[in-house]
Amino acid sequence: LSLPSFPFPVHSNHLLVPRGSSGSPQLPTRSSSSSQSPNTAAQTAASVRCLCYLNSLSFTCLREVDVILKYLQEQCSAKKIGVVGFCWGGAAVHHLMLKNPHLRAGVSNYGKCKFFEDRYSLLHPTLFIFAEKDDHIPLEQVTLLEQKLKENCKADYEVKIYPGQTHGFVHRKREDINPQDKPYIEEGRKDMINWLNKYI
Repeated sequence: LSLPSFPFPVHSNHLLVPRGSSGSPQLPTRSSSSSQSPNTAAQTAASVRCLCYLNSLSFTCLREVDVILKYLQEQCSAKKIGVVGFCWGGAAVHHLMLKNPHLRAGVSNYGKCKFFEDRYSLLHPTLFIFAEKDDHIPLEQVTLLEQKLKENCKADYEVKIYPGQTHGFVHRKREDINPQDKPYIEEGRKDMINWLNKYI
């Protein structure tokens, strides 16, 4: 995987599950992407390395992921699949890293870790990205997550907190980026890509 313009466009190395940010014209919105079948979406992905993008945690979303994973494996011979999620999607990544044996790696961006208080036995390498000044996720939760992972997790993981950042910083739109935040935003995006390159 290379570092593309962000948010991720669909191209040969990535698959976007139809859960894009509604505020971003570069990502498919729920309404615009729901008309695409999993086959159409999956056919844009590489046959070996694919990335699923998650933006919400729901049974519907997780069912969609299962359908697309099945198609990628059976029709595209995909063998190395990773997931990336933001906010609720970050929590979905955490869930998938606990449950789905067919994935290779995941990146959870400011996922609400309080929903997984007793779930730390990750099956796959997972990077957790958090913002120091996130109003939605207290640092105490992040500290507890890291402590519990250290005690219970056998897969590779990393928990990283980015100084001075707020919720949503990694996928902030270009026009909303403050100059003082730009180095941390770029670092977060590079860390995410480097993690996927390492394990996928």
